[in-house]
Formats: sequence, structure tokens, C-alpha cells
Amino acid sequence: MKIVTKKIKIEDFSPEIRKEISKLAWSLNPLFDQLETLINRKGLTVEDNLPFKYQEVTLELNASSEPKERVILPNPFGNNFKGFIVTNVTDSGTITGAPYISWEFSNSSILVKKVLGLPQDTKYTLTLLLLS
Repeated sequence: MKIVTKKIKIEDFSPEIRKEISKLAWSLNPLFDQLETLINRKGLTVEDNLPFKYQEVTLELNASSEPKERVILPNPFGNNFKGFIVTNVTDSGTITGAPYISWEFSNSSILVKKVLGLPQDTKYTLTLLLLS
């Protein structure tokens, strides 16, 4: 992803507020330059630098919406783990709602307790966004 930043130009503003805009531009214009350099030239990506991680999990649910086999995921965030967002569901039959995952900590891992919104007895691959 390439970004192009637009600098704050003092002359774009009325003479009455140019002094205040000048202070703002003095602070923000160098920041815009640094961000553009980091993203466009140094390869800074959101995925590499923000506290989240994608994880795929394949599971099949029973009538109580529990996985038929235990699903234990590594916890990359320790006590800062906040939860999941399901970003994709594949190999699916009919989805009955937006999938929601209930979970609990299990030592240094995350145990998936239930997945609501998916019918039983169908194998699904979920792409999860783990949040910190």
C-alpha cells in the first residue's frame, strides 16, 4: 500500500489564523513525512506493527455449538488478549448468524469453548483475528 500525504500549507488559510496554523504545520508536516517514508520506503505494514494476529482454525460443532475436538490456540498476547473477530468462514454450508466465539484461558493458550452462528456437523475453516 502506498500513501501520499498532503502537507499543511499556511497560505491556504485566512491571514487571521495563519499564526495558529503555522504551529500546527510545524508539528504535523514532519510527522507526515516520516509516515510516508516508513510506509512507502521501509515497508511498514499494519499487520507487522499492530497488536493483532491472524489464525486459521478448522472445526466441526456438536448440537451444543461446542467443537467436537478440542481447539486450543497459542496465545501470543498473554493477559492482554481481548478476544476474536471472525473475518472469514470457508468450507461452509449455511451460516445461521455472524459467528461468535466463547473462549477461556488455558495455561498460556486459548481454549475455544463454543462457536455460535454455525450449524452442527459441518466442517468449517475460520479465519480469526486475535486482538490484544
